[in-house]
Amino acid sequence: MIVSYRWLGEMVDFDAGPDRLAADLTNCGVVAEVIESGSSDTLLELELTTNRPDCLGHRGVAREIATLYGKTLRTRQVELSECRPSTSSQASVEIESPRQCRRYSARLIRGVRVGPSPDWLCQRLDSLDIRPINNIVDATNYVLMECGHPTHAFDLSRIDAARIVVREARNGERLVTLDGVEHRLREGMLLIADPVKPLALAGVMGGLVSEIGSGTRDVLVESAWFDPVSVRKTSKALGIHTEASHRFERGADLEATLPAANRAAQLIQELAGGEVLQGPIDNYPGVLQRPPVLLRRSRLARLLGLEIDGDEVERILNSLQFRILDSGPEGWRVHLPTSRLDVDREIDLVEEIARHHGYGNLPSTLPAWQGGAQRRQDHRVEKTVTERLLHLGYSQTLTYPLVDAREDLKFGAKPAISVLNPISSETGVMRTSLLPGLLASLSWNYNRGIRSLKVFEIGKVYGWVQPQQSGEQSRVGLLVTGNLEEKTVHGAAKAYSLFDLKGDIETLLEPSTPGKEDVRFEACDKLDSHWSSVAAGQIRLGDAELGSFGKLDPGICSDHKIGQPVFAAEIELNQLHPLWRSEPRAKRIPRFPAIQRDLSIVVDGDVSYGDIESAIRGTRIRELHSIFPFDLYRGGRLPHGKKGISIRLVYQRLDRTLVEEDANRFDQAVLASLRDRFGAQLRG
Repeated sequence: MIVSYRWLGEMVDFDAGPDRLAADLTNCGVVAEVIESGSSDTLLELELTTNRPDCLGHRGVAREIATLYGKTLRTRQVELSECRPSTSSQASVEIESPRQCRRYSARLIRGVRVGPSPDWLCQRLDSLDIRPINNIVDATNYVLMECGHPTHAFDLSRIDAARIVVREARNGERLVTLDGVEHRLREGMLLIADPVKPLALAGVMGGLVSEIGSGTRDVLVESAWFDPVSVRKTSKALGIHTEASHRFERGADLEATLPAANRAAQLIQELAGGEVLQGPIDNYPGVLQRPPVLLRRSRLARLLGLEIDGDEVERILNSLQFRILDSGPEGWRVHLPTSRLDVDREIDLVEEIARHHGYGNLPSTLPAWQGGAQRRQDHRVEKTVTERLLHLGYSQTLTYPLVDAREDLKFGAKPAISVLNPISSETGVMRTSLLPGLLASLSWNYNRGIRSLKVFEIGKVYGWVQPQQSGEQSRVGLLVTGNLEEKTVHGAAKAYSLFDLKGDIETLLEPSTPGKEDVRFEACDKLDSHWSSVAAGQIRLGDAELGSFGKLDPGICSDHKIGQPVFAAEIELNQLHPLWRSEPRAKRIPRFPAIQRDLSIVVDGDVSYGDIESAIRGTRIRELHSIFPFDLYRGGRLPHGKKGISIRLVYQRLDRTLVEEDANRFDQAVLASLRDRFGAQLRG
């Protein structure tokens, strides 16, 4: 909505300059910005919310300004020079759809002379981006911008029997609108018609058949109220958006129809001459009665945090057309105007007082609070995960939970929850995995030349728990690609590998208390298809599966035009509570030396190191401090299908020095376990 600073000044006397006015209007909830400043006038653009159609005309904005600065809004007296016969004897209006047209007012002007509008009118409309047409049409457009209520002028000679019928269109009925486009109408669309043909789309656009032309002598001015939903449906179905439909869709003022018709008739008479026939037609079958609302002084003070003087409350409400019916110690009984259908509760009146008293004048007091607060159960887990990953050099990212169904299908083994009315095909389902968003982030950076990346996201994924019951899980997703170390004068570049990601996960999932069960990694034959078949596995803690990790399938990376290996992991956060249930404790530094033993064993080629380590830890030797493999070999003297693996075992106690006999006993226990599980033999 564009308004003229000069025009507003004609309606209310205020001293603020354009910039100050824009700032003050914005502070009271009518967002305004100066968009064009000239010597003769300045234009302001208003960003109005859909509940404020009362400000879609200069008079509504001027009312806000008058209230804001404590001024008086100038009222224009519409005095028509009427003559006989009466309007109702020369024309008639019949409303067949009272639900969609609750009021229809009309005026007749006979003997007009259609011609160009005077310069002052053309300039004013031109400045508001409205093209001048002729003095009749320009008069209705001027009234629209002045009071915010749409009016329309018909050539009376083209209305059969001078009879207006407001009815729903018949299926397949046709109408050529003023822009020259023929529309095939659907049943339910509201029409302005005569007994023979349709004349206009109610609240949207007039028809070419009843257009004001150079030969027009008699004019019927329409000013009506049309149902917002009906206008919106018709406008959207036919792809027509006009100044009139914009206002009717937001809810026009029922009480504004007759004043707008009178104002248009007055202006037409001034610009084009003619005689205004006596009395209007005002078909208003169901008068809108709004019940008054009680505004309590106690509620006002409690919500705003201060006592506002009663005179100030009444000044604000009266200035905004909220008439005070009576007042007392309890509060005020307030009549609600039809121009403010967005106000129908006590809290709405409190907001009106707050807006014009000034939000900046309200004290900053915290609401009374007698309850307590505690962190969410998963707060510790999310905080620990975030801190550890940031320390490991990962960057945190946040992606949309709504994703493309085809992309989600690559990562989710279960059906996703579809969105009924998505804003685009890229947001058609709720994600079942964090990996589509992380891969999209990588793709965005990769296409801008960033080849090395470490990112993570903590978020929720969604799915069906039962056929009619949805559920959600909190997860953390990790993604790495590119080089761990870049090429320097001291050495070659080192690319990320699956083992670098595994090391990060081990650091991430280290328990807070020493001695707790460690996380382990296991190969799995039933991983989802987005993982590489030879470089992926599960992450487990005891019997619980925490998540999966590995190298992403090259085909999926290729779909995003990523030409390098990408490693990722996805871990369920709720499963991590046992790791960090207690406060972190530091490990004691051992006072006594450790004993290191190397075992070289031969096992079948398909036995994984993960299974071997699990078997060694299963011996539950408390003195076993660490295990790690340091050599792997095949062929040579080893039988076909066998492999040799060398493992370093470190034993240590905190209270004494271990002796040779201790270490021998531990070694025998480890070998016995490996022999029983895998048939392992010591390499000779």
